[in-house]
Amino acid sequence: MVESMIHDYYNELPTTVRIINEMNEELEDIRKEKDNEIAELKKEHHKLVERVFEHFRNEPDNEIMKEILEKPHYRDDPFIFKCSECECIADERYIFYEDLTHYISYLSDNNTENKLCYDCFYDGYTEFYNQIISKHFNIECNQTIYTNEHTKKTDLGILLILLAIAKSENKDKYNDLNKLVGDYFELTYDWDGDGHCGLKYPDNHEEAREEENFITNFKKLLKEICDNAALISDSRNFNYYKLLYTIIPHNLDPNESDDIIFNKLIKSWKICSV
Repeated sequence: MVESMIHDYYNELPTTVRIINEMNEELEDIRKEKDNEIAELKKEHHKLVERVFEHFRNEPDNEIMKEILEKPHYRDDPFIFKCSECECIADERYIFYEDLTHYISYLSDNNTENKLCYDCFYDGYTEFYNQIISKHFNIECNQTIYTNEHTKKTDLGILLILLAIAKSENKDKYNDLNKLVGDYFELTYDWDGDGHCGLKYPDNHEEAREEENFITNFKKLLKEICDNAALISDSRNFNYYKLLYTIIPHNLDPNESDDIIFNKLIKSWKICSV
C-alpha cells in the first residue's frame, strides 16, 4: 500500500489518484488516435475494393468478383445486380433522379432477378405517338413521348395520371400538392456540387416513418385532384410514388390551360424529346 504524502492532505485528490487519472487520459487519447487510424484504413480498404469491383464488372464469373459480391455491402444492395441481357454486374447506386426517372420507374417496379442495366434498358425505347393523346384525351402535346418495351404497363399508368392531373376539375388543390412536393424534396433529396439531385434513402425507422407519412398524404391529395381514385393504386410500392413526386414540378399553376400543365408534367418525366 502506498503511503500518503503530507501534501495529499491539502490537495483535492491524492497524488496516486491524480497520476492514475492522467494515465487514463493518455490511454484514452491513444485509443481515439488508434480508432481514427482504423477508420481511415477501413475507408482506404473500401476504396480499394470498389476499384477492384469496378474493374471486374464485366467478368461476373471471376473468382475475385464472386468473393466481392458475397460481401453484405454488395450482396444486399438492390442497385447492384447481374444484368439479364449483357450479363455484366450492373452498378446503379449513383443514378440521379434528375436524368433517369424512367429507369428508376423500371427498377422500382421490378424486384425480380431479371433486371436490366441502364444501357440495356435504354436500348428498348419506342415512341408513343402523340396523336393518340390528342385523339383520345382531347389534349395537345407538343413533345415526343417515349415508352419502353420493359415498362409499358407502368408508363401507361403514369401517363394516365399525368393526363388526369392536367384535366382535373380540382385545380385549387395544386397549391397543397406543390407545398407537399416542395417539403418532400427538402426532406429526402441530396444535391451534389454539380447540381444533380439524388434520392436520399431513409437511414433509420424515424425517417422511414416520415417518408411513409408523406406518401400517404401525397396519395390522398392526388386522389382528390385526379377525380379518379382507380388510377392511384394502393398496391404500388413506395418507389412508384417517389417517382411521381419527382415528376410533379413545384410550379403547377391552376390558372394555366390543361395543355400547358400536361406538357410541364411530361417534361418533368424526362422521357421526352422537346
